[in-house]
Amino acid sequence: DQHGGAARSRREERREHRVGAPRRFDRIVHSAVRGLDDGGRYIGTGSFDITRDPRAVRAALGTVPQETALYEELSAWDNMVFHAELYNVPRRERDARIRALLDLVQLTDRLGSRVSTFSGGMKRRLNLAAALLHSPRILLLDEPTVGVDPQSRNQIFSSLEELKRQGKTLLY
Repeated sequence: DQHGGAARSRREERREHRVGAPRRFDRIVHSAVRGLDDGGRYIGTGSFDITRDPRAVRAALGTVPQETALYEELSAWDNMVFHAELYNVPRRERDARIRALLDLVQLTDRLGSRVSTFSGGMKRRLNLAAALLHSPRILLLDEPTVGVDPQSRNQIFSSLEELKRQGKTLLY
C-alpha cells in the first residue's frame, strides 16, 4: 500500500531522529574514512590501507568523544599516563608530552588532582589532551564544548586554534 509505505518511512525517520542515527560524529568519521573501488581505504590526504596497515590509521587519528573517556578516581596525570600506555607513547617522551599537553589545555596546576574534583569543562580539556598524546595528524571531535561554561568553551577553542596553527586537521 502506498500510504502504508509512506507512514512507515515517516516512522523510520522519526525513530532515526529520536535515536540520533546517523549521528553527526558518525557522518564525520564516514567522511574521513572512505572506501575505494579496490576494497582498500584511505584517510585524509595521506594514503593508508586500513586492512593492511591499521596502525598507521590509528596513529594518524585522534578522537575526542562527546562522553569523556577518563577515570574519575585517578589524577589528571595518572589518566594521561594511562592513555599514553594505550597509545604506546615511548616512556622517554611520555612525561614531556603530558606536561606540554596539560599546559596546552591549561591544566598544569591540576595535574595531581583527582578528575572527580574537576568541572565539566576541565574534564573536556583533559579528554582533549589525552586524545593528542600520540601526536595524531587528524583530530575528530564530537561536540567538544557541549555542557561547558563560557570560560571553559573559550579555553577549549583557544586550544583548538593552537592545534590548527601547529598544522593539525580538526573535524567537528
